[in-house]
Amino acid sequence: MNGVWRKLWADCVQDSQEVEEPVVTIQDNIVELGRKIGFVELEPKEIQELIDSNREKLSNEDLIQIEQQRSHEEEEDAEEDVQPARALMSKGMAEAFKHLEAFLSYFDENDPDMQCRSVVSRAVNNEANCYRLLYDEKKQPKV
Repeated sequence: MNGVWRKLWADCVQDSQEVEEPVVTIQDNIVELGRKIGFVELEPKEIQELIDSNREKLSNEDLIQIEQQRSHEEEEDAEEDVQPARALMSKGMAEAFKHLEAFLSYFDENDPDMQCRSVVSRAVNNEANCYRLLYDEKKQPKV
């Protein structure tokens, strides 16, 4: 068969003289890599056991069970990824404004530089104004 393919597409035919790496060398490389990443007790016989366990053909029941496990794991991952929706509540906003006022009053009471504290107070109040307007809207009775 290789003779036919060699005539059609020589690059995809492996030379019979090329020697493949022996399985033992590949297993040793896997063990070495495993040990480098923290599996210090990894042994070549464990790699061989893993290879042997994957040679067994899976039955339809095995495949169905694997697919069910995968689906279940995906559902659990999807549930974990769901984040609660963010919302500004009037109670939380009132608490935040109290903290903001405490922040500003600390500097009003302790900063000797009146110009600096005035500039900061004005800037903070101007920037927080959008939240104050939203808070006022939330406090108004809905019609």
